Amino acid sequence: MRLNLFGAEVSVKFWHGLTDIDNVGGQLITETRKVTACKIGEQEPVFAVCNPKDQFCKSTGRKIAFAKALSKTTFSKVDREQLWIGYFNRIKG
Repeated sequence: MRLNLFGAEVSVKFWHGLTDIDNVGGQLITETRKVTACKIGEQEPVFAVCNPKDQFCKSTGRKIAFAKALSKTTFSKVDREQLWIGYFNRIKG
């Protein structure tokens, strides 16, 4: 998806899947888990790993992964707020 940031477009990509990798985004994983990944622009993807006791929800995974990805960017607080507004407007309509 492309989000508008004061006239400039920011590319945001999400994908969901399963992992049994030992280390995902710094988290030690010992069994197969469902994950959501988010990539903003050219940065490395960031992962939200679902606890096996929780029900996997793509929407929740996207929000967590997006928040983690935004925290690793150099965007200002105002820019991050605008990206959240754009994200919520995009998923509503």
